[in-house]
Amino acid sequence: MTETAASRIFRNLRDNRDTVVEYRGHGYSGPELLGRIKARARVLAETGVGPGDTIIIIASENLTAFEILLAAWTHGASGFFVDFRTPAARVNEWATRLSARAIVGTRALAGVEMRVQPMHPVPEPGPVPCDPDPMHNAVWFSTSGTTGLPKIAPRTQVRLHEIIEAMEEKYNIPAGRAVLSPTSVGYSASGFMWLRFLAMGRKIIALDIVHRLDELDAALKRPEVAECSLPPSTIRRLAALPGPTPRYPELERLGAVGGPALAEDKVAAVRRLTMNYRMVYSAAGLGTISMITGPEILERPESCGKPEEGVQVTIRDNGREVGPGEIGEICVTLPEREEAPTGDVGYLAPDGYLYIVGRVQGFLTRNGVNFAAQRVSDAALRLPEVEEAAVVAVPGQDAGDEVHLFVQARGLERDALLRHLRTALPAAEQPDHVHLRPALPCNVSGKVDLGALLAELTEPEKEVARA
Repeated sequence: MTETAASRIFRNLRDNRDTVVEYRGHGYSGPELLGRIKARARVLAETGVGPGDTIIIIASENLTAFEILLAAWTHGASGFFVDFRTPAARVNEWATRLSARAIVGTRALAGVEMRVQPMHPVPEPGPVPCDPDPMHNAVWFSTSGTTGLPKIAPRTQVRLHEIIEAMEEKYNIPAGRAVLSPTSVGYSASGFMWLRFLAMGRKIIALDIVHRLDELDAALKRPEVAECSLPPSTIRRLAALPGPTPRYPELERLGAVGGPALAEDKVAAVRRLTMNYRMVYSAAGLGTISMITGPEILERPESCGKPEEGVQVTIRDNGREVGPGEIGEICVTLPEREEAPTGDVGYLAPDGYLYIVGRVQGFLTRNGVNFAAQRVSDAALRLPEVEEAAVVAVPGQDAGDEVHLFVQARGLERDALLRHLRTALPAAEQPDHVHLRPALPCNVSGKVDLGALLAELTEPEKEVARA
């Protein structure tokens, strides 16, 4: 019999009477979760979900979202997680793209026709049969869509199991330790983490998707927590907290995923949080491309590490392969896969370390000079009062880009920000407009939602403040 992700996870749940998932102070054993999954499967059956179907799962709590996914597997169906903060129009767009049989969740969304399940279903006794076709899709993953229409890719039951097995060999944690889950499974990296640890039989400690920094900090200090992955902006805020160092001595892995981090932020994470901090460079559909860990970060803070074993990185400039130190688009080739562009711009150093300088879509033009938008946002982020920064460009009157810098900061005066930018950036890279805000919109991966900012700029009733 071919082993699948479903067969392995359901076997672990049947056999594990210890806590599999802890949420809001309650520990759920494997059999308890199976009873809840069986109840959710019955509700799905009433919607006509069957083999080969796909359902959209609105994730307002990670535990219930995963129960619904596993319930779909009992019917031979697959699931696609969407964060509950996603606009209704985008949810309906996903449903159309995936020809979804139903949209399911525990919280109703205005403008979305969906089947609402209870937060706490009454567990149903008895076995939970789950034997989907190994070649049926199990789950769909997507890119964040920060700079364009998100791309989606399915994983079959058997392929998902193969990926989990490969990850288990590299990133297992000891028995008795747990992983902390603070981010929405609507973010593909978080969803895959749940799949990996459920398959490995390791405990998951789930926080509410919307939580306070002090709640996250307290959870990271728990001795049983061995692993957690967070957006760079959150790690930056944790590193700024006062207190003894290292702040999280028991952590075996603190990963930064979901976007680039400043070199000084990476160094601060290593020195203040844990020497086991690591920056992961990955892409949806490609997996981990490279990774740099604590000691290496102190030596090469600007780098994102050497390519992982089996990952071939080629730098191309307009399709032409360039040599060490030359900048171009980062392209990746995996075993038995064709070369794929990442959309990121960077270079390989002579010693094999990879460096990222920006996004293909993130290069701006001003008076014939090309420069990376990330240089502008990075300059703002070097002020300690700045929490988030992002750059959006619109066509200018002189065929160049009109550059808008959005900054989220606490206790920062506009004049102080402008003085800093004039010192930190050459004249050709100065933003045309600076928007100082108490908060910037973010997507589920923790990245600033550039699409939302661009939409704001293109609405004529919005006033734009001149820098």
